[in-house]
Amino acid sequence: MWGGRLDHTVRNAVIVLCCVLFLSACFHDENYPPTANAGADVVASILETITLDGTQSSDPDGDRLTYAWVIADKPENSQVTLLGANVANPQIILDDVGQYVIQLNVSDGEHKSKADFVTITTVDEKPIAVITELSVPNGAHYVAGDTISISAIESSDPEAQNLFYIWEITIKPENSNATLSGTKLLNPTFTVDVAGHYIVHLIVSDGTNLSEAQMMIFEIEGPLRKTDTRPFAEAGSDQPLFSSNSLVQLDGSQSYDVESDVLSYRWEMIYKPENSAAQLISSSSVLPQFTADVLGNYVIKLVVSDVNGESHIDTVIVTPHDTYGLACGDCHNKPQLHLITNDDCAQCHDLAQWNLVTGIFHAHGHMSKPAQCDICHNGTDAHGKDEHHLITDKDCNHCHLKSDLPWKPALTTPVDPAFQHDGIYSGCTSCHNGKIQQGKPAGHMPVSDRCFACHTTEDWLSGLHLEHTVLFDTCTDCHNDVKAKGKPGNHLVTTQNCRDCHQKTFWSSPKLPTVKFDHAGITAPCVTCHNNVKK
Repeated sequence: MWGGRLDHTVRNAVIVLCCVLFLSACFHDENYPPTANAGADVVASILETITLDGTQSSDPDGDRLTYAWVIADKPENSQVTLLGANVANPQIILDDVGQYVIQLNVSDGEHKSKADFVTITTVDEKPIAVITELSVPNGAHYVAGDTISISAIESSDPEAQNLFYIWEITIKPENSNATLSGTKLLNPTFTVDVAGHYIVHLIVSDGTNLSEAQMMIFEIEGPLRKTDTRPFAEAGSDQPLFSSNSLVQLDGSQSYDVESDVLSYRWEMIYKPENSAAQLISSSSVLPQFTADVLGNYVIKLVVSDVNGESHIDTVIVTPHDTYGLACGDCHNKPQLHLITNDDCAQCHDLAQWNLVTGIFHAHGHMSKPAQCDICHNGTDAHGKDEHHLITDKDCNHCHLKSDLPWKPALTTPVDPAFQHDGIYSGCTSCHNGKIQQGKPAGHMPVSDRCFACHTTEDWLSGLHLEHTVLFDTCTDCHNDVKAKGKPGNHLVTTQNCRDCHQKTFWSSPKLPTVKFDHAGITAPCVTCHNNVKK
């Protein structure tokens, strides 16, 4: 008795174990492919070392990832290579101006992710020209016959590129024959042959960009030094110019004579911007004025005289305040809601006429800017998403190119010509409604299922690959020779639904032995089919 019961118990245990193993095999989780994340786009300078970041890549199964970085595109003359192409944080040293596109794939050992891309855009900033005076005058001032030595040694380039030099004597006395020993030298010289004022300009080039012009003024006396009792001219300190059409007040009141003789004043504008019509008002007074009608450099000289003769020349320079050594922040405070940036105001605003919205491109990839676009692009501080924008928690730069101006729509993305639908949580028809994006075609089958029940977002499949298992309508609603192919001309006459005889997952002909034809519902005589033609 116990033996029979034991056999029965063992048999039941074996059956249960088999069922458990079968169900375990049926419901075993798939190994899903990982997702690569190459990090946010970057704006940087050439010769800068950039550390890439693939640490935000993920695997839905929590598998350990391996990394494969590749330079997909780079400037034509770039010889750059990746330092550590198989680690999460490789480095790249930018060696040329242009765009670098770096591709990242990750693998969990079984599946390889789709590629993700990061774009690095290099900016080539203007070099900076600086004139250095190497010679030292014999006494307080240069006199006619002295040789002056100048240099561009302190000029620089933000990207440390090689510099080329362009020198010019732009102003000199009428009878002077002074020339530079070389207009392209690092350290040229020139001899001041007559008394007067000489203005030398320097522009440097990095091969692509020209610097702003830098100038230096030299005041040359006659052969006699200050051994007589001539007066001394003081034209006042140099002044910053904050905007065009500004009234500039000059002041020669610090001029003096050792014998306290009465002084006469003679002011002269010796340099002004090319398009300026500025003229001195009361040029023989101690306090003349002029209107700086163009934002640029103005040089005014002063000579005073008494009964013993004329003084040496003194000059005052009026120059735009951004080249005067002042940053906007030295005087101006940003409003409380201003975007976070360390750039000087002039990077985005027009100094001549202050504009809140200038259309000037902001280097969005700069580290001093907030990484999340909608911190500023929220519809208040800056233009945000429009009312028809799809619902997504992804940052703007996931689909748009922040390094481009104007802002590119999502038809072209940084990672793929096809729109990346990951991160989109609204239904397909919230965008694919025939208004925002193309919707269902006019002849689409009537179905209430969501689009992705039959189609895939990675590679949009047509009805040729339709998965019929989700459809519950009558087959002939679509297979009617209008929307889809219907019954062939020699099909048997029957009122049954197609799937009574055919499989909708794999369309099978009744000729196949897997189809067990059910004659119920056939109204035609048997010989209609069983006639050695139709079987």
